[in-house]
Amino acid sequence: MTGTDTAHELKSLALRMAAVVDVLESRSHESAAGMSGARAHLDDAVQRLGQRSAMLLQEVATGVQSATRAAAEEALGPAAATLKTQVAAVLRSLQDSTRQLALEREAFGRQQRRALWIGAGALVLGALMVVGASAAWVAMKRKELAQMEFAKQIHAATTAGALVPCGEGLCARIGATPRKAGKNGEYVLVE
Repeated sequence: MTGTDTAHELKSLALRMAAVVDVLESRSHESAAGMSGARAHLDDAVQRLGQRSAMLLQEVATGVQSATRAAAEEALGPAAATLKTQVAAVLRSLQDSTRQLALEREAFGRQQRRALWIGAGALVLGALMVVGASAAWVAMKRKELAQMEFAKQIHAATTAGALVPCGEGLCARIGATPRKAGKNGEYVLVE
């Protein structure tokens, strides 16, 4: 049942309740008119009967109350039961909707927390990858720098004439008293 259907049924029920109220007012007016006539007869009877008038008035009032109550219960009973059933159904629907919203809110919260953890993990992983790549790049550039330094030394030795081509080989000028290098003196320094 949609909200529009429920609203339409509630409007219809309100119209029926208004009709019942009109009927009750009409009956009340009729009862009042009847009571006016009965009162006139009662006044006559009071004058004639004296003490018996209080008892008759009580009996008439009780009868009118019973008739009015019975008419009201007869007219309002089914409508009130229908209204009560509809209100209970609307309340159950609202409770179900509230529970469903609470469940969806909790699920959304869990999804947000999960996304936060995944995002944080991805950022940490990305940062580690950047650090690793940077370290590899620095190591590679240091190696290249060391090779360039060696090439610079060879170029400087060649420019100074300490290294010269000798036919198909390479000759090094070591000086009159060569100095040895290496752990076991296996190298001679080029001057």
